[in-house]
Amino acid sequence: MSAARPLRAEPEPLLSVEDLRTCFETDAGTSQVLAGVNLRLGRGEVLGLVGESGSGKTMTALSILGLVPEPGRIVSGEVRFDGQDLRRLDREALRQVRGRGIAMVFQEPQSTLNPVRTCGDQIGELLREHLRMGRAASRAQTLELLRSVHLPDPERVARQYPHELSGGMCRRVAVALALSCQPQLLIADEATSGLDRTIQAQILALLAELQAAHDLAVLHITHDLAVVAETAARVAVMYAGRIVETGPTSKVFAAPAHPYTRALLRARPGLLLVPRRLEPIPGVAPDPRNLPSHCPFQARCPFRVERCLQQDPEPRWLGPEHWSRCFVDLPGAVG
Repeated sequence: MSAARPLRAEPEPLLSVEDLRTCFETDAGTSQVLAGVNLRLGRGEVLGLVGESGSGKTMTALSILGLVPEPGRIVSGEVRFDGQDLRRLDREALRQVRGRGIAMVFQEPQSTLNPVRTCGDQIGELLREHLRMGRAASRAQTLELLRSVHLPDPERVARQYPHELSGGMCRRVAVALALSCQPQLLIADEATSGLDRTIQAQILALLAELQAAHDLAVLHITHDLAVVAETAARVAVMYAGRIVETGPTSKVFAAPAHPYTRALLRARPGLLLVPRRLEPIPGVAPDPRNLPSHCPFQARCPFRVERCLQQDPEPRWLGPEHWSRCFVDLPGAVG
């Protein structure tokens, strides 16, 4: 296996994140929540971003969008979207990118939807602001968007407030709101969390339908590996604020190259190649206020060697589109 990246012509990605670092200054010290994220997403591609809670998945999305809450700040790195360096844009230009280039469906739709305005008013306002539609046109398009996410009686939903809707209906309104300005990239942050299995399946089917219809690039942020297996052609595995493995989903899930990826698969039902008892991941992730200079997973890793205690592994290319931050060659399949 070569450490060098395979040489081949590649199209310019829609989204490219290079060595992105985000910190929070607290009374207890500086927390490095993103410790050098590298991520690429092509036009029309679906990428799954997975990892335990606290690994930095949502903060990656917020950093891409320039929405890091205080007292957080982006320390370094590059975020390029459709040829633009987003970190160099002024506030107004970045706001336009958020409206028309990148949209996000948040884990809690109530954090996106204004509780004192009707659902129709909120979508219509975006259409008028970003697409310069008149009121009649924006109302017609609002109803069309609500129909596109398969909401029954869109006229009624447009008149309702978010608290009058079920969780699944709220999630559909949030998707309609996100797609209202025809973005190129949709970030779905735990888009099915908190919903029962039937509604989860409906939301995933809806996102797949809309992705195909509009040739959307989609970044699925989730802790649920089954969602990634069902929806994403590629997966990126995140640990301690950075990507530790990325590659084609089928290849990564069948024969993970990083011990953390393997541990995630062995701790989740339904994704193992052979039935077996699920195994929790021992230990805890390192404190972001004191990240080690060596491999951050070594304290929890059953495959660690002496080198893991001394050095931080660089990405090692294992094949086209597949790399891992690990010194060790893991044995075969996860099962």
